[in-house]
Amino acid sequence: MGMGLISKYTEGDKTVFVAESPNQLVRLLDKREKDLDNNRKELNELLPKLQAYMKSSDERPVVRYYAGLDGIQTMRNEMIMLSKPGDIWYQMAAADAMKAAFGNMDQATYKKQRRAKRIESRAIVAVRSPELRKELEATAEKRWAERKFVSPQKQYTSDANMTIMSDRIVISTYSDKVGGMLVESEAAAKMMAELFEMAWNNLE
Repeated sequence: MGMGLISKYTEGDKTVFVAESPNQLVRLLDKREKDLDNNRKELNELLPKLQAYMKSSDERPVVRYYAGLDGIQTMRNEMIMLSKPGDIWYQMAAADAMKAAFGNMDQATYKKQRRAKRIESRAIVAVRSPELRKELEATAEKRWAERKFVSPQKQYTSDANMTIMSDRIVISTYSDKVGGMLVESEAAAKMMAELFEMAWNNLE
């Protein structure tokens, strides 16, 4: 009755319960969906404060681990939420390993979220497959992402990815155990960003 799925009325000395129209189920789901959206917006606003509270008082780096592809997806969502509009990500990408791990999983939502927050990126990409390189070149978003390709045999042989944010380093591994690690340290992120810039400037 509280959900509006059943009503009652009195008939003589009896109380009669009557099921409401099945359309009420649709209304109920719509309401729950709206409530969930509101909760998500509130969480997105609150999350940076919660993350700040998690930092230790002496600013020691915080390290968190994420298991499996679901863990990597969770880590990606956190990266989006914690980034500010106009932030730049510095990335090292093992494209073949990432493609093999994610397969045909939809990546469009992730890209849309990045564009919505105007997050730009510079990526050094290692790719073995000529077909995959063509695909990456064909889907390049020059407004949001710059890419430079390197040799996976000589320059970047790792099967791991790395993203450097303003105060975080995010590492995803796709061989052996799939998962990710997030290191929260402004000093370490700054150092890695400077190393990335040196590598980037020495590539054609």
